[in-house]
Amino acid sequence: MKKLILFFAIVLNGKVCFAQSSVINPNQGISVPQFTTAFIDGMTNQPKGTVVFDSDLNVMKYYNGTSWQTMSAGGVGYEWTTNGIDILNTNAGNVGVGTGTPKVKFDVVSPNITNAIFGSSSTGISLQQNWPTIGFNQYRDETNVQRYIGSGYAAGNTVDPTTGTMHWTSIPNGDAGNPTPLETTVMSLSALGRLSINGLTAPANGIIVDGSTNISPIVSNSASDGALRIYSPMTGQSFSGSQFMDIDKDAIQSRKVGVFPNFTKTEQNLRLNPYGGNVGVGTADNTISATLLVHKSPSSSFGTAVFKGTTHYSHFHFGTNEDTYIRGGKNGSNVVLSDVEGTGKVEIGVYPSLYKLEVNGTARAKEVIVETGWADYVFDKDYQLKSIDDLEAFVKQNKHLPNIPKASEIESNGLKVGETNKAMMEKIEELALYIIQLKKEIDVLKAKN
Repeated sequence: MKKLILFFAIVLNGKVCFAQSSVINPNQGISVPQFTTAFIDGMTNQPKGTVVFDSDLNVMKYYNGTSWQTMSAGGVGYEWTTNGIDILNTNAGNVGVGTGTPKVKFDVVSPNITNAIFGSSSTGISLQQNWPTIGFNQYRDETNVQRYIGSGYAAGNTVDPTTGTMHWTSIPNGDAGNPTPLETTVMSLSALGRLSINGLTAPANGIIVDGSTNISPIVSNSASDGALRIYSPMTGQSFSGSQFMDIDKDAIQSRKVGVFPNFTKTEQNLRLNPYGGNVGVGTADNTISATLLVHKSPSSSFGTAVFKGTTHYSHFHFGTNEDTYIRGGKNGSNVVLSDVEGTGKVEIGVYPSLYKLEVNGTARAKEVIVETGWADYVFDKDYQLKSIDDLEAFVKQNKHLPNIPKASEIESNGLKVGETNKAMMEKIEELALYIIQLKKEIDVLKAKN
């Protein structure tokens, strides 16, 4: 043990102590004592300013009076100076970290994905290479595992060097140092300026909003009227094109373009609130109670609603006195009230009704045409005409003619014009037969006299 202590004393005396001055040959370097890291850490109580070389770390170290400190190890020609607590480089050249050939004023080269972290003690920012990325509270370690810098949410801004598409990603809340879960792409911008928000990572058209639900894309064109186009690309075995809706300064149009064998027109139907809700036209009221609420424009000469045919217009209109008008588009045109199968009803002043047309009030017409059966069967040879005596007995008992409704029925149920006219014609024709029969009897009496 004594021999070992003596050996260390000789080494320290020969390699560590530099109290005396010496003349240095300009053609020779200065040999600095070299030790391992462990050996240097064991050398305590050295004179302040003692310098050694750490052969394990390949760095210069000096003793500041209490501990060993690593000296800066810049490359040739890159001198660092101190100004108070600041570290300055006054050279006009470039500074490289991890490279001997820096391309710019400050060039950092790392074998790992992450080149730098700013604010590693909290939720900082990282700079990453290969797929150039700015990591917000996230970085990739030496094994390429993405981790949180600090505790909290994280995000990223990445450029795909193979396509030029830029992606913005979001990462859920997590703890510092832990691996992050799979990130979600919330927005992508292609090299052609096509933007996808919460949708496709490779947008092909305009602005795509949530492509997973087919609300896509929105394209604002360069027309002077400021048109906005909302469309959906459509492809299939027999068609190829797009279906879109244009909104410009004074029109909304739904259309198709491309090859659609089953469609002969580019114009398509435009549906408003097909799944519920009401539609207001010409009104700012947000409490619309009707399915369609239309307010008349004061300057309208056609009425509230105008429907164009081939040439002319039909109008549905209400006036200032609240009267409602329905008229055809030209002189002599018809106004038809009917459903598809003709089984509906028209009710005026009454609801509901059991009849095709019911008017609660007086109806006036120059002529009414009723199409129903007629009473010519009275003149058939097999018709059973009551005798005068039977007719007299019926009238005395019922107080009305046969097949003619009594007064109380008319008062309760109304007069059925068609059936009543038929019954009246039946009585007229029966009366004609009675007259003919009486004439024959009179002629017989005349012949006897």
